[in-house]
Amino acid sequence: MRRGVQFGPELTAAEKSSGKTQHSRGLLFTCYQTSITNGFQFIQQCEIYSLIHLFLILRTLLAWANTKGFPPFTGKPFDAGYVIKSLLADLFDL
Repeated sequence: MRRGVQFGPELTAAEKSSGKTQHSRGLLFTCYQTSITNGFQFIQQCEIYSLIHLFLILRTLLAWANTKGFPPFTGKPFDAGYVIKSLLADLFDL
């Protein structure tokens, strides 16, 4: 993370023409650095956890669909609208 903040007043016309400043001015800069390797590993872990969560959600939905008579991978036509309506009806007691 990097951040720079200016300090001091703006240059006046007199300072610009003379080439000398009367006040302190500058840039306060701070930088926090870390290992690129650690950052890359953190991103990889986030992606892995996202994939695990996606897998768990899909597994739960397939288990729910099986209990409602929607067996997956049977080769039968799949009516997604009907499945979604049934899921919403279960979730919200419609």
